[in-house]
Amino acid sequence: MEGSPEERTVTKLHTLALLALAAACTPKDDTAGDTAVQSLIPDLPTGGCEMASYDWVPLDQVGDVVDADEGDDLEVGSAAIDFLLASYGVTQFSPLPHDVRGWRIRYVTQDKGQPVEATMVLTLPDVDDGSSFPIVVWPHGTSGFTDECAPSAGGMTESGFGIIFASMGYAVVAPDYLGMNGFGEPSGMLHPYLVPEATAVATLDAVRAAIRFVEDEQPGAAMNADQTIFWGGSEGGFAALWAERYQPRYLPEVTTVATVALVPPTDLTAIALQGLAQPIDASGGLVAALTAQHSWFQAPGHSLNEVLLDSIAEALPQEMMESCNDFPSVDSAETLEEIFQPALLAQAATGSIEGFDPWACYLGMADLAETVIPRDIDPPVLIQVSGADQLVVASTVRDSIPGLCEDGYRIDYIECEGLDHTDGAVYSLPYQIEWVAERLAGTPLPEVETCVVDAPIDCEQFLDLEE
Repeated sequence: MEGSPEERTVTKLHTLALLALAAACTPKDDTAGDTAVQSLIPDLPTGGCEMASYDWVPLDQVGDVVDADEGDDLEVGSAAIDFLLASYGVTQFSPLPHDVRGWRIRYVTQDKGQPVEATMVLTLPDVDDGSSFPIVVWPHGTSGFTDECAPSAGGMTESGFGIIFASMGYAVVAPDYLGMNGFGEPSGMLHPYLVPEATAVATLDAVRAAIRFVEDEQPGAAMNADQTIFWGGSEGGFAALWAERYQPRYLPEVTTVATVALVPPTDLTAIALQGLAQPIDASGGLVAALTAQHSWFQAPGHSLNEVLLDSIAEALPQEMMESCNDFPSVDSAETLEEIFQPALLAQAATGSIEGFDPWACYLGMADLAETVIPRDIDPPVLIQVSGADQLVVASTVRDSIPGLCEDGYRIDYIECEGLDHTDGAVYSLPYQIEWVAERLAGTPLPEVETCVVDAPIDCEQFLDLEE
């Protein structure tokens, strides 16, 4: 196999975890729930941050499938997957039970009260007997901010998670998000990075479209809408939490069983203060978030150079539209003063950016504990953070747990000691696997584990790799 030993090790870890997940969580053959739209207009607020409110597009006008392409690269036999896994020394779960079929789907969603189109990948077990499978909604981590960065634009490698999950018996919905059309007409917009409404709506309409596609096209498998799991890491963890929050009023035809959010930004204001205090990974994330959020909210009378230096404010939006990872205007910066306006840095030095609007409002809209979006359901939530994470700083999530629990969340919180943004999510995967298996089996979250912020643990203990 190509790649460095480190890259091969990480790939093996992901593969092992995904296989174990599928083996541990036995899908049920329940029939899918009633997918009729129960309410045409969601009772949810719109607008904010000096942007006027707008009317929702009725729910019976979103979720339609515009185009669906069954990808040859997404049609994989279980024997081929077995062979691939064996090349990493993973054989204990073979033979895998299902061949896999996959589609790249373009569907109708909405953005600020207007119908728009987005893309996703749907992977299913290749069966012809109508068997029903739980739905795993797998929003991806940050991969860029424009169409070419969409996972659906890539080949089988970009859909590896979905392929393995489907081979083990899950219906996997992997949305690309708004502003990231992987095929067809370009979106013409910058991806609204870390904007709750835009993220949740596109994710939920992907699920709606996938269910309709499977029902209408009858590819052989059915999707069990009564067993829906939101599961993602980093930006995908953010998406999972916000999709779950919006689900009861925007996608009432499904039932959320559980949510897994790995290294998720739960309080962007707290992360921003960390990134404005010292140059860490969170500083770069803040630059991208402010740029994308301002592009989406478009608060009248404000410009990006209120928070970013003029040269960066002028160049960065176009750079984000043209590349997934090459941003010359900020890549060479070594200090915060080379990126942010003095007024923002001075405000942050006081320990608060309250009132520094609309920028503080943009960030505050993504504070899960303070949102005006009602919390109507209380499925168990697993939140994992990493102690050495400099992108989603662990203390910002840790400190948000009490407020979330006061809002009704039932959270199992684990913090991986000494691990960075990616490694913590990978090493803790065996824990996630067992946790999800228990939720799918109907086992309640133990009270002793609920809303308890325990000391960091050694997450490497969960791994049992076979060399």
